[in-house]
Amino acid sequence: MRPGRHEVAHPQAANWRVPAKLAEIVLGTAFAGLALFFVVGALRLPPSFSSADVGPGVFPLIVASVTLVLALALVLRPFVGEPSEDVEIGRPWSVLGMAATLVLYVLAIPLVGVYPASIAFIALTMWCGGSRRPVFIAICAVGFVAFTYGCFGLLLQVPFP
Repeated sequence: MRPGRHEVAHPQAANWRVPAKLAEIVLGTAFAGLALFFVVGALRLPPSFSSADVGPGVFPLIVASVTLVLALALVLRPFVGEPSEDVEIGRPWSVLGMAATLVLYVLAIPLVGVYPASIAFIALTMWCGGSRRPVFIAICAVGFVAFTYGCFGLLLQVPFP
């Protein structure tokens, strides 16, 4: 695909090749750790005051438990079955930039609030994805956050931090 007038042709950076077994073990372990973090968080939530209600921790506990099972399956997969091909990561610096953006987003929410952090996150995500049209990026970022605020903050009366 040729870049548009405002898109930047990415120089052909060398793609990273990672052995599939290593990728599956590392990603499975990371997701298992994340799932355990959420299991602990879900168990720390207060119980329901009503006997008819399941409580606030049940849904996160179910999602975390399913994630943990699937993550462990991913860790065990390289030791069972046919060997997989190597994994090729295209545009590795964009992938790392996106990962850094996600970490910065999580750290920024308590400092500046969810809406300003989300505008910056969406803009940086679009930039890492290859968009180089500043006006378009700004309209998308502000528009999405305005839509989210309208739906949750105004319509549903669910405040975000």
